[in-house]
Amino acid sequence: MGLKHKARIEVPNSYTLVGVCDEDRYLKAREIYACIQHFDHKSGEIKKEFIKGWVLVSRSPYIHPGDCQRLYAIGEPPEDSPFSKHHLPNCVVFSSRGYRAVPNMLGGGDLGEMSETCSELDLFNIIPVPDLMPPHEYTPAEYPSADLNFIERDSTIDDVADFMVQFICNDSVAAIAVNHLIIASIAKDGARNFNCIRNAELHSMAVDFFKTGVPVPADNVRKPKYSRPHPVTGLGLRPDWQVGHGRDPGDGYCYPCDSVLGKLFRAVELPFGNPAREEIPNPEAFQKSNAILKVLATHVAKYQVKIKATYISATPWVQALLARYTLELNHICVSHTIAIESTERVSEVEVMLGTNLESAENKSLVERMKLQTENLADFVRSELQGEADDEPHDWLARAWRAYTLTSSVGYDKFGVFSFIRSLTAEMAAYSEAALAKLDSFAEDDRDSWPWPHKKKSEYKESNSVEHPSSEAEVEHDASLVTGVEEPEADEIPRADGGEEGGEVEEGGVRGDEDMDLLRVCVRR
Repeated sequence: MGLKHKARIEVPNSYTLVGVCDEDRYLKAREIYACIQHFDHKSGEIKKEFIKGWVLVSRSPYIHPGDCQRLYAIGEPPEDSPFSKHHLPNCVVFSSRGYRAVPNMLGGGDLGEMSETCSELDLFNIIPVPDLMPPHEYTPAEYPSADLNFIERDSTIDDVADFMVQFICNDSVAAIAVNHLIIASIAKDGARNFNCIRNAELHSMAVDFFKTGVPVPADNVRKPKYSRPHPVTGLGLRPDWQVGHGRDPGDGYCYPCDSVLGKLFRAVELPFGNPAREEIPNPEAFQKSNAILKVLATHVAKYQVKIKATYISATPWVQALLARYTLELNHICVSHTIAIESTERVSEVEVMLGTNLESAENKSLVERMKLQTENLADFVRSELQGEADDEPHDWLARAWRAYTLTSSVGYDKFGVFSFIRSLTAEMAAYSEAALAKLDSFAEDDRDSWPWPHKKKSEYKESNSVEHPSSEAEVEHDASLVTGVEEPEADEIPRADGGEEGGEVEEGGVRGDEDMDLLRVCVRR
């Protein structure tokens, strides 16, 4: 995708190196010295390579035809040179001789005297491939330094704020670069077109805007003229390579461009659609969710007397929380799509996994998406926890009401699946102090807790379990735990997988009444 939409092509045997100046004045004019050092995994040794011959040297941004210069690399230095003892690995050394310093001829760089040599941490592209040498060498651009914007008083924080607002509103680097690229693509003389040369000068001014305080007026930017009108709307047709990802270049608003970008765009075929984003019904997912619900309901039933009031009153609150979660999740999916005009968006599963199947190489985009997703999940958990002095039973009631309510909605609804996942993590986040308050049933039954728990030896013995006193309360509270209609008695499975009726073994939940309660809780 980077090749099709960004024209990113890896150049073999080429390097991006840090540039330094020849302080000993050993190199002649238009000469460079470059030493490449790398580790050989086969031999386990560090090897050095000295570049020799004619090379192409540039520095981003490369926008003017003269921003790329052909220089001569001297290769391995002789013994009498200052580089023989200190090889300066993975650096390119520029000559300090000549009428004009080479870094000053290239694009980018800093202002003033620093750019006459090399400013700190400047990176240069070294391309020794003969096939990529341009047939003609163009005179490098030379723009006068812009006058700095001074104020006749001491600056204040208000001046800083005013400049930041002005910079945000008038930063035109991206607009100039895009217009330059389009004009160079559709013009017969390419980047040598007069409008491109003018935009290159404006681009140099715009890059220095944050240092000079002098903005580039938007009216001065040269814009492309589309000569092919649309037969219906009359608007100019754009080159097909300008179509963003996810858009159909054959929609009638584009034309096949004859430039290199257009040919490269049409030569690269990308698979249509994304199988991971196709909604495929999976009946097994609902069966697994029912199994999880059965296990959780078995344990939550033990606290239903204490969570009943909070559970019933939490329904509208949970609905509002789910609506807000879905809205924020949709914003994350849309804002992290590769192109604004794309017809597809990042799926809910991709957000949960913290990846983007169409832009896995864009690390910053993926990391930002993961951070926003984690913040959203933390928000849901903090809402369920409530205030610091809330009882653990209230925390459990809100989490369980959210789980049962979203389970009844169905996984096919956007946002429900990831919302339930955050709830599952929430219901496993009880501290030992909270577990001690929730401790009110037999010791041997704690082995199957879904929450973190202490070792058996650390618990105090408990010989009683709270449960409703009447059959009517059992039936009402059981529907509270599960949130659906109660099935017939012969359709209810045993919680322990055993047969109907009888007592459970010592150490489990005791009595027919408790067993009836659990059997009702696991009816799904």
